Amino acid sequence: MEKIHECKTPKWAKDIKIPITGGLLSTSKIDREYKFKVYYLGKIYDVLAIYDNFKRIDIKKDGDIIGFNLEGEGKYKCILMQYTGLKDNTNWEELTKKEQKKWKEDGKTKEEWDGKEIYEDDIISYEGHILCVYFYLGHFTITKFKWENEKLWHEDLWKAINKAPVKVIGNKWENPNLFNKIT
Repeated sequence: MEKIHECKTPKWAKDIKIPITGGLLSTSKIDREYKFKVYYLGKIYDVLAIYDNFKRIDIKKDGDIIGFNLEGEGKYKCILMQYTGLKDNTNWEELTKKEQKKWKEDGKTKEEWDGKEIYEDDIISYEGHILCVYFYLGHFTITKFKWENEKLWHEDLWKAINKAPVKVIGNKWENPNLFNKIT
C-alpha cells in the first residue's frame, strides 16, 4: 500500500464546507472550474482528486497515484494551489515547444488555446510589474508583498485582468528567482 505523506492544510481550505471532488463549484456569485495543483518535491503536479473536505488529495507522479494526508505535520513539504478560474493573455506562439507539446498530448488543438490558467502563487507580468497571485481577504489578488500606507498593496485579480494584459511567467515555488524580482 502507498504511504500517505502529510503536509499542512492551507488556512483558506479549513473554512470550506463544500465536499469537492472536481468539476464546477457553484456559488451565488460565480460558476467556475474548481481545481488545484500541488508543489511536491520541487515540481508542480495536478491534483486528481480531493477527499474528506480537503483532508486528503491524490496526484499522479511518474505514472503512480500518490495520496497525501493534508492534516498534521509531515516529513515531505507539499503546497496546495487553487485555480483562480481565469486565464492569462499568452498567445500560442509565446508558448515554449514543451508547453505546446503537452497541450497537444492532452488531446487539444492549437485553435482551442485561450491562455495559461492562473493559479494561486503564480508569478505574473502586469502593467510593467512582476507580481504574485495570492488569496487575500477572501478573493484572489495580485500583490507586491509590500506595505503602502500601513496596508498590504494588492489589487483584485478579476478587475486587473480586465484592465490590462496579464501573463503568467512562472510560480514562486519553481521560480524563486522571479519571486525575488516582485516590484
